[in-house]
Amino acid sequence: MFEKVIHIINLFRPKFYNKLTWAVVGTGLFLLVQPLWEVVVLSLVNKYFQVSINLENNEYIGLTLVIFALIYHLATTSIYEHAGAINKKIITDEANSVKSNSIMHDVNLYNKISESFNKVCLNQYLSDVQNDHSYTSSVKNSISSIIYLVDEVDYDFLNETVNSNFINLAKALNELMLWCACEFEPYPPRMSVEDQRYCMHPYLNGDRSGDYDSDSGNKYREYAKELDNKVEVVRDAYKLFRLSVKRELYI
Repeated sequence: MFEKVIHIINLFRPKFYNKLTWAVVGTGLFLLVQPLWEVVVLSLVNKYFQVSINLENNEYIGLTLVIFALIYHLATTSIYEHAGAINKKIITDEANSVKSNSIMHDVNLYNKISESFNKVCLNQYLSDVQNDHSYTSSVKNSISSIIYLVDEVDYDFLNETVNSNFINLAKALNELMLWCACEFEPYPPRMSVEDQRYCMHPYLNGDRSGDYDSDSGNKYREYAKELDNKVEVVRDAYKLFRLSVKRELYI
């Protein structure tokens, strides 16, 4: 509504509207007050050309111009500024409403994701993998859902920063799990248990089924170093994701 009012006023509000107002007012005042030179000119015209010019209505025309100019000035300044302020407030309120709805959407989504992706389980998985070079199926399954959720549109955060960090976390965790799937194997072997444990190259680890020779130890340490790097990438990705949630969603 107020945008239409501003648009209409702009049609009659040129860039030089202030000078135009003063010009109209000046013309009106000129007509209101009959100057001396006008009396002289009219007398000469009547005397030498026998032409009678009647300017009795000049004061009414002048008064009309002054009133019109004042109304015009009021419309192009006070009303225009007032309409602009109200329109700006409406736009700001609409933007705040959209932002509020966006935050509420992301808060609800974060809470929904937290039901299947628990920080405690993530810390346990990372701790077991990094310190003991092992993990159990139950712990892995408790956090693996995030890898699949990130590909679904229903789990996209509206906040770009939060969504980007969420994707990076899922990618980092997926890379770690894929690496572990290649470098870990069931241990102890040939045992079927409900919650299977997987260990990193147990036949290179002297504390499990490997030998304590230098070649096996060197190879194992190389695997352990690569594993540490991948775990730290996941930890950093989670910190960034959680920090962005606090800053953007206030939770």
